[in-house]
Amino acid sequence: MRSFLPGRRGSGAVISLAAIVAVGMFSMRLARQQASPTPFELFQRMMPVARHPRCANCHGGVDPFSGRGHLPGAIDTVDAHKGSYQCSDCHQKGWDIPSPDHFVVGKTDREVCAIWAEFAMKQGHARFIKNHLTEDELVIAGFEGEAGGPLSPPDKPQMKQREFINLGKDWVEKGQAACELLGTIVLRESVAASDSFSLAGPLEIRQSYSGTRTVTISVRDGKYYADIRTDYTMVETSKQTLADPKTGQPCHITSIRNERQSGTTTGVASVRIKDTIYFGDTDPPQTDYRIDVMLPPETTTRNESRTVQDGCGTGFPFAPASETGSYTWGRMWFVIEGHVEDPKADGRAGGCERISKSTEINTFILENDRKRMPCFRFKNMGNSWYLGLMRRTLPKTFHDETPVPYHLNATWNLKYAK
Repeated sequence: MRSFLPGRRGSGAVISLAAIVAVGMFSMRLARQQASPTPFELFQRMMPVARHPRCANCHGGVDPFSGRGHLPGAIDTVDAHKGSYQCSDCHQKGWDIPSPDHFVVGKTDREVCAIWAEFAMKQGHARFIKNHLTEDELVIAGFEGEAGGPLSPPDKPQMKQREFINLGKDWVEKGQAACELLGTIVLRESVAASDSFSLAGPLEIRQSYSGTRTVTISVRDGKYYADIRTDYTMVETSKQTLADPKTGQPCHITSIRNERQSGTTTGVASVRIKDTIYFGDTDPPQTDYRIDVMLPPETTTRNESRTVQDGCGTGFPFAPASETGSYTWGRMWFVIEGHVEDPKADGRAGGCERISKSTEINTFILENDRKRMPCFRFKNMGNSWYLGLMRRTLPKTFHDETPVPYHLNATWNLKYAK
C-alpha cells in the first residue's frame, strides 16, 4: 500500500501538471486571440492625431465654406479650391482645406473611420500611405506644429509623424483599411429634423421626427444573415385658435400625437460581389466592384397615442387615445460600389458617410472626381433605392417640399473570390 500510494500521488501530480500546462497553453492561445485588434481598433489608434487641433481645425473645426468659426465669414468654395487669393491673403501660401465631405468635427469615431476607409479605398492603399500620410506637405506642416494662420502658436500632435505613418500601415495591412470585421457589412441610417407650418383656421402644426435603422450583415455557417433594428418616433403638435363661445376671447385646442415604430428582424440576406468597371480612369490591374445586397422582409410595430387639451370647452369627440398596429416591409436592397488599386492585395473593404436627400436619390453626380462620387448606385446607373427610414411613415420632404436630410453611414469588409 505504501509503495502504491506514493505512486498514486505521483500520477495525480503528473495529471495535475499536465492539466496546468494545458490550461496555460489554452490561456496563451486565448490571450493571443483577444490581443489581436480589430480593424476599427487599429484605426482608433490614429484618432488622437485626427482629433488634434492641427488636423481637426482644417477638417471642420474652422469652416470657411459656411463661415462658421471663420472670422472673415464664408468664402467662395470654387475660387478657394482654385488657389484664389482669398486664402493666401490671410494664410500661409499654399495652405488649403479639404472639402466638407472630409470634415470630421462632430462625428463619431466610426463615422470618421468610414470617411477614411472610403478615401483609402478610392486612393488605393499604397497611395493613401504615400501621398497623404507621408508626403502631403500640409500633413508634414501639421506635425511640425504649423497652422494656416501665421499668428497661431505651435502645437504639435502628441505623436511623431513616423509613428502615425506606422499606425496607418497597420490599419491598411492588418485591418484591410476597414472599419468592420472580415465578413461584415454595417449600414446605419438616422434622421433628426423638425418642421413648423400654419394652415387656415388658424392652425399651427409642429412635427419633429427622429429615428435610427441599423442593418448588420455577417457570415454564419457559410450564409449571410442580416440583423435589422429600427426605432423612430414622430411627434406632431397641432394648436388651433378659436373664439371662446362664452367670452369671445381667443382660446386654443391643442392636440399631441406621438407615434413610435420599432422592430427587430433577423433573417438570411443575399450578398453578391462582382468585379466591374464604372470609373473611366480605372486601368488594370485596378478594378471596381459592386456588392448587391438583398435583405429579408422586415416587421415593425406601431404604437400611437394622442392627447387633446380642449381649452375652448367645445366638448367635441376626438379620435381614440391610442392605437397599435404592425407593418411588414418587403425585401429591400441596396448596392455598394468600391474601387481597389491591387485586387490581389486589397480586400473589398471600404466606407461611406453621406447626407442623403430624397431629391438626390434618382440623380447621378456628373463629376469625373472619384472623391465625390456617391458610394451607392443611383437610378441613372442602373438601380434605384431609398433609405429604409425614407420608406417608412417618416416624411421625405418638409411642408415646403424641401428634402429632409437623412444621415447614412456604411462600412464593409468582405473577401472576394471569383
